[in-house]
Amino acid sequence: MKKAGLYPFLLLLGMSLLIASCGSDDDDSNSFTFDGMTYSLTTGVIEYYGENFDGSHDYDVTLLGDGFSIGNSEVSGTGDLVYLDLNTSSNGGLESGTYSWSANRAPLTIVSGSAAALNFNTETLTGTPITITGGSITVDVNGAEVTITMSLEAGSQLLTGTYTGPLQDI
Repeated sequence: MKKAGLYPFLLLLGMSLLIASCGSDDDDSNSFTFDGMTYSLTTGVIEYYGENFDGSHDYDVTLLGDGFSIGNSEVSGTGDLVYLDLNTSSNGGLESGTYSWSANRAPLTIVSGSAAALNFNTETLTGTPITITGGSITVDVNGAEVTITMSLEAGSQLLTGTYTGPLQDI
């Protein structure tokens, strides 16, 4: 009789653990971590700046946290963000692959000017800057959905994170 009561309990426990583990995966996505703190990312925007001198194409991606809004092809508000100056071989948008830090523009590179900021105010252009000095990102394009996984150097510290979702053209 005691065994019969144990099976439903184990089944319930197993299902609870499965549901809890699925929820924790979502908590780790769409955020970045820097200096021991985690910051959420809620949306992403992309701007195309045309062809570079070497034939690569310049796309700037900004991943935005809470506090920002997008209207009339502009970002406004105050919050945390990651700005990536990316270069691809395609004029049709980002391409999947690993983008590595480079002093020069070329396909699948991130160049200087890439940065992050905490509590950045778009009106006053103030906040706490985080200068990116190296590293790489992985981009996976699946239709309109893009996954960007970051491992970026900011001086002696790392900025890591992931964003999955669409990128709005502005």
